[in-house]
Amino acid sequence: MKRYTNHQFTRSLMFASVTFILLVLITGITPKAYAEDKKNGQAIVVTGVTAHLGIVQRHMTFSGPVVGRDEVPVYSELAQGRIDKILVDAGQHVKAGMVLATIDASALRIQKAQQAATLQKASLAIKQQENALEEAQVQYSQAQAERQRAEIVAETGLISREVRDQRITAEQLAKARLQAMKNSLSMAQADFDLANAQLAESDLHLNQAEIRSPVSGTVIERKARTGMSLAQNSEPLFNVLRDDDIEVELEVSADDASRLKLGMPVSIDLIANASSTKASNNDNVQSVSSYHGKISRAATQINRQNQIAKVRVRFDQTPNLILGQFARVAVNVSSRDGIYLPDTAVRFEGSSAYVFTVKESLAKRQSVQVGQHIGNKLEILDGVSAGMVVIDTSASFLRDGEPVKVTTRSAN
Repeated sequence: MKRYTNHQFTRSLMFASVTFILLVLITGITPKAYAEDKKNGQAIVVTGVTAHLGIVQRHMTFSGPVVGRDEVPVYSELAQGRIDKILVDAGQHVKAGMVLATIDASALRIQKAQQAATLQKASLAIKQQENALEEAQVQYSQAQAERQRAEIVAETGLISREVRDQRITAEQLAKARLQAMKNSLSMAQADFDLANAQLAESDLHLNQAEIRSPVSGTVIERKARTGMSLAQNSEPLFNVLRDDDIEVELEVSADDASRLKLGMPVSIDLIANASSTKASNNDNVQSVSSYHGKISRAATQINRQNQIAKVRVRFDQTPNLILGQFARVAVNVSSRDGIYLPDTAVRFEGSSAYVFTVKESLAKRQSVQVGQHIGNKLEILDGVSAGMVVIDTSASFLRDGEPVKVTTRSAN
């Protein structure tokens, strides 16, 4: 004979007691009354539901942290230098273009002064070359005129061919010198342009020595420190939450991700534990803040390893919250059209499911195929059609073919 320990006996007794109480409360029929009715051949009083097509509202609840919608990292555009001043701290609101920190620009100012001198020198070189070019142009014009006169006089025989050839050579030399002066002027102009560009670069670097916020929002993180070397830092110096816009990031299953659509309305609850001075024994008191929002970013991909997708929820009105707070998000999703019965009406045997219907005042066992379980309802895919009466309460007492007396109610 199988022996039971005191613990097992106690658990069995408790289970039997709870079952008995539930039976009495739900059905109003005690096992003794059921046995008496069966002995006397009387119909068992049961409650039935009339199945019909409908849509069940599915209430889905998720939780996730409050995150920034667009966290903008701020870096220094200079590769070298040291931070000498920090003008803001985490938690401050800044506007686009506002200076967050400055970099020691002493070396940059010296470099700019050198490049300004180089620019001035290049400007003077241009003027010198312009004067030399003008002089070469005059010399070339004179040589050209003397060569032309020599050719005319040479036809009369007043000058020799040697003199004419000398005039031609002098013209060619003057022309070559003119071209050389033009080239020198072009080089001087190039030097001037280079010096001007270098000076502009120095101005740019001096401007970059002021680290500015690219957007308006709240500084949510400051990693910059006075004296920090830029050459030894690769992380952002600041993180700015653009327009103080926050969202709740949810991690949902692949099945739920397919139901959460862009723009779907949600309700958001944020719970903060606070120690109340009025609470006795140092109990924690929870304060709940509720908001409305919508799904701002539906799932775009599902992680292949854990089949989890990320969904973002945006507040209709941005509250003043701390990033990292956890929120509960509730979504009402309409299920597909179908027949839904209370889960108390469906019985299971292993992997098979069945219900009791009524035919000619007799209970009839009917196999069914079930779908999704939503709240306290089960979707019936096959076995029950609209208009059929299905026994809800007292189904656990029944046997196939037993006489029943049914009072019906709607399945919804």
